[in-house]
Parts: sequence; structure tokens; C-alpha cells
Amino acid sequence: MKTSYYNYYIPYGDDYIIYNGLSEFYFTVSKERIKLFEELLKNPDEYINLYPDFYARMNNLRFICDDEINEMEFVRLKFHNRQHHEEYHLMLLPTYQCNLRCWYCIQEHADAYMSPDIVSAIKLHIHKKVNEEHIKLFTLSWFGGEPLLAYDIVKEITSYSNQLCKKLNKKFDCSITTNGTLLNDVRIKELHKAGVTHYQITIDGIKADHDKIKRLKSVSAYETVLKNINLLPGYSTCALRFNYTRKNTKPDQIISELNQRLSKEAKKNLILSIERVWQEQEDRETERKIEYLCTIARDSGIFPVIHRFDMCYADKPSFNCIFPNGKIGKCDNDGMDKVPAHIEVDGQIIWPDGLKYTIPAIFDNKSECYSCKYLPVCWGPCPAKRKRMLQRQTNISCFLPDKDRMITERIIQANFW
Repeated sequence: MKTSYYNYYIPYGDDYIIYNGLSEFYFTVSKERIKLFEELLKNPDEYINLYPDFYARMNNLRFICDDEINEMEFVRLKFHNRQHHEEYHLMLLPTYQCNLRCWYCIQEHADAYMSPDIVSAIKLHIHKKVNEEHIKLFTLSWFGGEPLLAYDIVKEITSYSNQLCKKLNKKFDCSITTNGTLLNDVRIKELHKAGVTHYQITIDGIKADHDKIKRLKSVSAYETVLKNINLLPGYSTCALRFNYTRKNTKPDQIISELNQRLSKEAKKNLILSIERVWQEQEDRETERKIEYLCTIARDSGIFPVIHRFDMCYADKPSFNCIFPNGKIGKCDNDGMDKVPAHIEVDGQIIWPDGLKYTIPAIFDNKSECYSCKYLPVCWGPCPAKRKRMLQRQTNISCFLPDKDRMITERIIQANFW
């Protein structure tokens, strides 16, 4: 027997977390006993006769394995399984336009909307893909811009997809990422009937901070969004995404204002999805405030979720992103004039030179990820970053400035906050 290459020993308060990145199981031990458990896991052959039940459990949870086991094969299998080959995932950006102008947004808000011809082609494309025998789930994601500025397009394609999946006995899932200001009671009911199952709606802290970033004429964007979230229970679930910075992380005020405005039903119907604004650098004091925010959110009946390192959807072969002009790529951050493929009138996706878009792999000798012990929890840089790396250097390198600290902290956040 041998210890797993993917065991991590993580200090946590008065204890240690022993975590296996391959199985994602963990247990805690006291600081006084951590050396003992390290010794037991690193030298199983010496103690297996003394503690057979313990080692049988550790083997089942992948903390140890047989000597002949090649753990990399299990990492590859985990990666393959997370690609969800029985799912077809389509992200649609019906417009680049938005009724707000958040400072951290990456979009240029060009005045571009999907034409009726593109909508027709997309429906034909969906029909082709959902009819493929191996596809069991069709996932439709709406993004933008602000997708609800193209409300009729959203409703038309969602309803068509939902009815098609019902007819073919396929599962259907539909989500909308929106600023929430264009929702109302009628639209929520109509979109629910069409097949929308989930919303992601953003807040930027307390009301005063939110309304400085998201400005509406004569009304508060914050009050509008919270009122609309109260309408969602019974129709769709909600991820209330808090985009945090050093300046807007005010835990007590945030939870107090949410408690004042959200009904009990709305709080049960949502998760608080916490994400650092991408332009912000990590800040230890802010991270401590986020930990405290998670604690008081949970105490108030709001379930917090910290973003985990995970596979990017662009790593999934059965994922495509269609832009307002009918161009197609694998990353919604790409500009619509820069992506390589396009959709034909019959719904077929055409890739340049007849070649399907390929993504630089993390399982080759040009990747530092291949030998990294954190590979099965991190999955390396996103595909777009990997591609850019290979355009300017010979290998795929780690994108984290302090990976030991950052990944182990994220494990703690995801499992203990």
C-alpha cells in the first residue's frame, strides 16, 4: 500500500484537516495527533496489521491505495466525468447591450441583438443536438449584456427548448444571469412557464454601495432587485451573487439590509454566492470579513457559497457560446468579432478549416499541472489562459501566485465557512 499523492494536511484553528483531492473526502484531527496520522498514512504497510479497519476505510476514501495503482488514471477519469458528456450546454448572449454600466464589467455593450434569422438557426441547432441519442440533459444559459433586454428572444428560445425536451423525454435546465432590474411579477411567471429554473442576480454590497455602481433613474436599483427576488419563490431558485471588494465588504450591514428586505421564503429559496471582483487583488483582512459574512449569513437563514476551483465549462466538448451576431466560441469573455466559428441557417456550427475548436490540455508534458498535487481540485488555468500561455511560451504554467495557500484556503472556505 502507499499514501495518496493527493493528500493535503491543512491547519484549521486548533485542528488539522486531512483532505484528499481525488475523492474530496476529508476528516479532522487535533494538532496533537496530526503527526501520528501523517505517519499512519505515509507508511501504511508498517501499521496495516495493527489498524485493519482504519486502513480499509482510508483505502475506500482514497487516502491510501495499492502500490500498483496509477492515480493519474483516476484523475483523468475524474476530469472526463466532470465534462458531462451526456449533457449539451449552450450559452446564449442575445444582446451585448445593458441598461446599467457596472465599472467591473468586461463587456463593451455594443448595440447588437440577435436577428430573427439567427434565432431561427439557433432553434434548428438545438433541435439537432437534443435529438442526439447520447444527450440526456440540455442546459441553456442566458448571459449578456443584460439578456432581459431581449426578453422576447429569451422567452421564445427557452419555451421552444423546454417543449422539445419534454417531447423527447430529455432533461432541461435553464438559467439566466441578470442584474434583476427588468424582472417583474408577469415576467417571472412567463419565464417560469417557458422553462426558466434558476436566476443569478448580483448585488454589490449594501444599498448605498450597490446604487453607486448600478444606477437607475428615479428609483433604487437595490430596492428593485430585492423586491423582485421576493417574487421568485415557487417559480425559480436564485443565486444572489455578492461581488465583493475591499471597500464594499461590510458584513453586518449587508446581512442586516438583506434581512430587512427578504422574506423568509426568499431566503430559503436562494444561496448567497460570494465572488471577488476580478480586478481586485486578494486581501487578507477582506477575506476575514468574508469568513465572518458567511457565519452571520448562515445564522440568519441565508446559505453562503464560496466559489470553488472547478473545471471551466469551456473544457467541456459539448459546450458552445453563441454571440448576438451568430458567431460562436468556447468563452463568453471573447469578443463576438474574435471568436472562430459561426452558425449556418440550418443550425450547423461551422469551425474554421473544418476543424472543431481544440483546447490545450493539462494532461501533457507542456503543463505544470500534470505533476501538481492540486490538479484534481484546481484543474489548472482556464482554457483561454492556457491557449494564451502556449502562444507566448512553451508550457502551461501555474496561474496562482501562492498556490499552497490559495488552494488550501479555498478548500476550507468551500467546506467549513
